[in-house]
Amino acid sequence: MRDLILEAGGIPTSNEFLKIELSRLNKDRSSEDVLSDIITIDAINDSSLLRIHSKQSNKFNLDIELMDRDVIMIRPDPFTKDEEMVVIEGSVYYPGRYVITSKSEKVTDIIARAGGLMADSNPDASELLRNGEKIQLSFKSLIKNPRSRHNFSIVNNDTIKIGYFTKLVTISGEVNNPGNYQYIKGRKINDYIEMAGDYTKKASKYATFVVYPNGTSKSIKFLKSSPAIIDGSKIIVGRKEDVEPFSITEYVTNVTTLYTDLMQLYLIATLAA
Repeated sequence: MRDLILEAGGIPTSNEFLKIELSRLNKDRSSEDVLSDIITIDAINDSSLLRIHSKQSNKFNLDIELMDRDVIMIRPDPFTKDEEMVVIEGSVYYPGRYVITSKSEKVTDIIARAGGLMADSNPDASELLRNGEKIQLSFKSLIKNPRSRHNFSIVNNDTIKIGYFTKLVTISGEVNNPGNYQYIKGRKINDYIEMAGDYTKKASKYATFVVYPNGTSKSIKFLKSSPAIIDGSKIIVGRKEDVEPFSITEYVTNVTTLYTDLMQLYLIATLAA
């Protein structure tokens, strides 16, 4: 067995303990129930395991002469694993790779180990990526209260990106001069639309919405409504053709159907009384 393992390149050192299983075809035709005989060896994976004169005890003995159609399976110890890592980038004092210390370690724990947030950090512009996909988190909430339900346990290969204040608002779509504009606290959406040269003839206020740095968005529902504008917001102005036209016929039909349903329920209740 030792010769075959060596010929296969040896055993990786990443696992301290091993379970080696030798399956040998049962050639005794007197018993149809037993298909194979199994020899199990629990071994310590150190430098002496594959030596010819091993110092390990007999239960680790690999001096087993092989037979035709033998199958050897080497199974790693399930409790021995490589170190799991998480990456933190952006506006922290010590960005880089960090070893995960426990399964309960959370986003705020990694931020703390990275020295905390810098003065220009923007929790609203931060994100957690897992397998290349963004996990929707409220960094502002979890940083404010690490014990809240908004905090999140990290896993191997997660990436935490801490954003920063850009002091900009971006306007795109149906405005006369789209682009980046200075963020001024307290200014409303109409103020930025004016900075961008106002709406074009194709624009629709009802197809206008704001995308926030954390990925959430809000649309304009009424003429005088204005979603809050924060640092890093993106204002997108849509076209009139993007808004479904109001149908008076469909409206009357829906109202009539609702009225009919209510009358039927009233009559059923009256008859049942």
